[in-house]
Amino acid sequence: MLISLNEKRRKANRDTFIVVGVCIVNFLIRIPAITNPTYWDEMIYFQNAIELTRNNLNPFISQWVWVYKPPVIFMLPALCSRFLYPSLIWGRLEIFFLSSAALYFLYRLGERTFSSRIGLYSALLCVCFPLFTVVSYWFVDAIPFTAFFLASLYYYISGKPRQYALFSTLLVLTKETGIFLPVTLILYTFLLRYWHDTTQKYSYIRFSFYLILPILAFFSWMAINKILFGWYLYPDQVMLFNFLNILNQIKNNWVIKNIYLKDGIWVIFTTVLMGMTFLTGFIKQKIWEEIRFMYFILLIITGYFLFHLAGPISARYFLFLFPILFLLYSRVLSIYITNRFLLFGIIVFTCIMFIGLNINDSFRGPVLTETSYAYLRQIYSTKKLIMKLQKEYSDAFITAGWYISAPLTYPIFGYVTTQVKYASINSCNDFNTTTLKILRKEQVNQRKIIFVSYSKYETISSCSSLRRINHIDSVCPDQAYSTDDCFQIYSFSL
Repeated sequence: MLISLNEKRRKANRDTFIVVGVCIVNFLIRIPAITNPTYWDEMIYFQNAIELTRNNLNPFISQWVWVYKPPVIFMLPALCSRFLYPSLIWGRLEIFFLSSAALYFLYRLGERTFSSRIGLYSALLCVCFPLFTVVSYWFVDAIPFTAFFLASLYYYISGKPRQYALFSTLLVLTKETGIFLPVTLILYTFLLRYWHDTTQKYSYIRFSFYLILPILAFFSWMAINKILFGWYLYPDQVMLFNFLNILNQIKNNWVIKNIYLKDGIWVIFTTVLMGMTFLTGFIKQKIWEEIRFMYFILLIITGYFLFHLAGPISARYFLFLFPILFLLYSRVLSIYITNRFLLFGIIVFTCIMFIGLNINDSFRGPVLTETSYAYLRQIYSTKKLIMKLQKEYSDAFITAGWYISAPLTYPIFGYVTTQVKYASINSCNDFNTTTLKILRKEQVNQRKIIFVSYSKYETISSCSSLRRINHIDSVCPDQAYSTDDCFQIYSFSL
């Protein structure tokens, strides 16, 4: 018995050593990309951090930012920018570190609930998963949310209330939807643990005090918003949610195309669903607690998944669910496959499948992506466009959408050295009285007015306030997936 325990401890230590090594490598391989120009929504997050610095680290800055968000993700880069120097580096370092932290907490969660080997397999699957691999380079909230989500679950399962309260508070102050986890866990504690285990009611009550702290922190943040701004949650984001969207996304096959069939997830999900369905027919008493926990986690995944279908759709919004899915996948396989070499081979094959899909999409997929390195082509084409604007259209007045106007506004984003004069136009509705007054002044000064469009999302042909619209140029990546990957340059007059 003692030999068996020592052997298990030795294997667990070996698995921990491997995971720590994976975490270090995961961090180091991202360092060369630390100064890459910003990509798409990264601009929104960096702009929040910049305004937080300007506002003396006061996070209540809704009137000065494009999208008002909870403050946790912005605090570190804002602090470093204020006391050291402004740079993209601080935000990227935060993401690189939390990316590795997410892998470590996934391993710990698997070790605590199942075994160290299950935790190791889950971490290996996660680090090879294209969505996780790519988003781990970006200063957006997907990676911090994933790390804090996994840490909160781990410390809850481990019965460490103080650590749980800390990470769960960070979770709810990183993204508003984080509040669903502490609410779900406190209900789970009372309904399935408190009432079924009468011998430890006092300890559950004490634990529940810490479970409530993240909820209090979130509602305190909402209350301050109400006092300062007149609303609890940023209205522009709340209005984006409509639960009828769930049916629309299902009808439009978005779930099938972009979740189930994307990056081989259908293999993972089908295995988990079928495996857990068959488990109910011959549950062994010794793993009953495991099975109950697995179904509870699956319930959390389902709830979050349906909620995010009701709002704006982006693959990274679902990122934090995939590590949990990998955990269930590894455990289900280990229950049915007792040969450890065969099990390891399946895990390795799945990792190779993920890597192969990532490589394929990086060279052949569209550039506006969150699941492959094709996004680097988008960064390159944006730099190419701005260089062309500065070289060939330096005497023109530029109108453009936010994805061009932002790089022109903030040299820190990595595209220009000095701010360029422009008017921000995202749709025909933006040609309002104020904008038209600016444009007429430029036209009187005999400056050419050009409009830069990303053709996949917009056109100016329907803008009634414009006339003599001419397409004069295009800027595409070296390997354009389609014309939708290209920037279009138009000239027009009022």
